Amino acid sequence: MTIGFGFTGYLLPWDQRAFWATTVGTEIAGSVPFIGDALLNLLRGGADVTDATLSRFFGMHVLVLPLLLGGLVLVHLTIVHQLGLASPRHPEPRPSRRGEPATPIDEPLKPFFPHYVLDEVIAWAAVLAVLVVLASVWPAGLEDKADPLVTPAHIKPEWYFLGVYQLLKVVPRTIGVVGPILAVGVLLVLPFLDRNPAVAKRKRPIALGLAFLTIAGLVALTIWGQVS
Repeated sequence: MTIGFGFTGYLLPWDQRAFWATTVGTEIAGSVPFIGDALLNLLRGGADVTDATLSRFFGMHVLVLPLLLGGLVLVHLTIVHQLGLASPRHPEPRPSRRGEPATPIDEPLKPFFPHYVLDEVIAWAAVLAVLVVLASVWPAGLEDKADPLVTPAHIKPEWYFLGVYQLLKVVPRTIGVVGPILAVGVLLVLPFLDRNPAVAKRKRPIALGLAFLTIAGLVALTIWGQVS
């Protein structure tokens, strides 16, 4: 969802960098096997990036994605309310998902409201304050107005897309497009497939190793894409 917000919001300034980076990004989406052409037309509203694309991205950015995100947050809060949070003081055993009674813990459970809700509101307010400060101290600024007839010399996406951007340079385009999609899909379903009862990190070396390799690879590709 965050990537979707970043991608759709990237075009809204309608300057040269936004226009051409969106052109490259939508071409990547058009490389998805079988549905690439339809996806490209859906995103752009036609063959090229035009004012129709801007209208679609604006609608997705301010209406569709916020509604989807709100729904996901509601699902998350419902699961937290029903299953509770993982306790760092009592990480073992994980509450059963198959109906067996969970081992009782020593300390009483806190009510969902107001304790958890208040903690979340404080966290959201702190993050929002940090974003406001960053946006005020280091504003993004604007480049020249978008011009489809003038192609800048070097077009690179923002840092959060640089890893995928660089991956497309070193592997076949199909693999570079499908690979990240499959990786995100695995992350989405992993909590529902993982049956390892261990919660302590020291007892999950495979998961930790894969997470470290994934993060290290993404960081390396991002740096490579920035300097190349």
